[in-house]
Order: sequence, then C-alpha cells, then structure tokens
Amino acid sequence: MNPELDLKELEKKAWLTYFQDGFWDILFGIMMIMGAIRALTDNILFTFLILGGVLVPILGKKYITIPRLGRVRFNPDLRFQKKKLVFVFIVAIMITISFFLIAISNVEPLSGHASPFMALLLVLVLGMLAYFIDYWPLLLYGLMMATIEVFWGIYGVPTGPVIELVFGSTALFIGITMMIRFLRKYPLPNEEELANAP
Repeated sequence: MNPELDLKELEKKAWLTYFQDGFWDILFGIMMIMGAIRALTDNILFTFLILGGVLVPILGKKYITIPRLGRVRFNPDLRFQKKKLVFVFIVAIMITISFFLIAISNVEPLSGHASPFMALLLVLVLGMLAYFIDYWPLLLYGLMMATIEVFWGIYGVPTGPVIELVFGSTALFIGITMMIRFLRKYPLPNEEELANAP
C-alpha cells in the first residue's frame, strides 16, 4: 500500500466529514423556505431572514462541529488548497444567494423569473462548486433552484413559491436528519477523553 496515497485518502475523508453535519443543507432549506414565504407575503423581513440563515453553518461549525471533530491539520500543500476552496465556497454561496434573491424579488426588470440564464447560472455555480469541494448535494440544490426558476416563470404566484416551499422543506429535512446523525455519531468528548488526548 502506498503510504502517500493512503494519507491523501484519509485527508479526503476527514475533509468530507466536515460536511456531514447538515448545516449547509439547512442553509439551503432556509433560503428556499424564506424565499417562498417572502414571495407569498411580500414581507421584506423574510429577505433578511434568508441572509440570517448564513449564520447557521458559521455558528454550527464553531459550536457543534469543531468541538466534536476538532481541527484537522492537513499537510501544507493540501491546507493551502483547502483554504482556497473554502474562500471560493463562501464567495460562490454569497453569489448564489444574491442571484436567488434577485430571482425571487418582485423588482423588474431584475427578477425575470425562469430566466434561462439565471437557472443555468445557479446550476453551473453550484455544480462547479460541488465538483471542486467534492460535495455533490450542492448540485442537487442547484437543480432545485433552477427548477424553482422554471416554475416561477411558467406559473408565477402562488405555484412558484409553493414549489420553492416544498424543495426548501425537503432540504431542511435532509439537513436536520444529517445533523441528528452527526450528533449521534460524534458525541462531545468527556473530560477523561480530553485529559487523555495527546
């Protein structure tokens, strides 16, 4: 067995473990649910709640994920690569949220529901991101958002927001399920385990 290949495989597994907590899935669920309610109620408060959803993975990683998994120390080359990927990931998520907010807004001519360009862009951004960080559920959420765009353009309100609500609830359910599994699989270490840690 090649030790270098084995180490890379372990590092990859450790990297992917950080996505098993479900917080990014919860974020996409919140985005779609709040976007749907925003469209149905025309209440701008729900737009701010979408932006507030960004805090879910940030706080979740800090207070739930890292205390259970710790901070993995990758080799220098991989660590630099991961830092770049995290930066690209955050930028891509912010771009996606911005596009999505424009898409579900009622401001013309910015909204343009079901714009083929907007739908394609959502799939491309999240699909490329899924490829680069090796987390393919992101592509699923890109396809969901693109489908929402299509229904928005063809049927408008309330059908578009209802589809968005269904997809958002699905993503939220997936995220919460993953988080529960994560909490069961990685309980907080007790004081004795911490004392015996190297």
